[in-house]
Amino acid sequence: MSKSVSNFLCHLKDECAFIEKHTVDLSEDEFYNKKILQKALVRSLEVIGEASKSISIEERNTYSEVPWGKMIEIADNGTYRYFNIDYKTVYTTCTDVIPDIHLQLKEVLKEIKE
Repeated sequence: MSKSVSNFLCHLKDECAFIEKHTVDLSEDEFYNKKILQKALVRSLEVIGEASKSISIEERNTYSEVPWGKMIEIADNGTYRYFNIDYKTVYTTCTDVIPDIHLQLKEVLKEIKE
């Protein structure tokens, strides 16, 4: 694995960690009342999606246990773009999808270091 791919994986893991840290005990009502957090989480989701696109298909195939398609879908999903942000989808993605992705990224990075 190239150093740049390893860096992307670390960056993806860090974005997931940020999201998890700020949503682990966050109710949906609390989320809707925290506008700055909403914007930060949308940005983190965009970064996750776009960084995932930067990893070659060959590298993605090497670590097929990571849900690359789901991560790329995050970037391609219009709910995170422009003025039509679907904050319910943002909340659900952050609380239900990202923790699993984070775990898988940590496992891949652990495997790489071994």
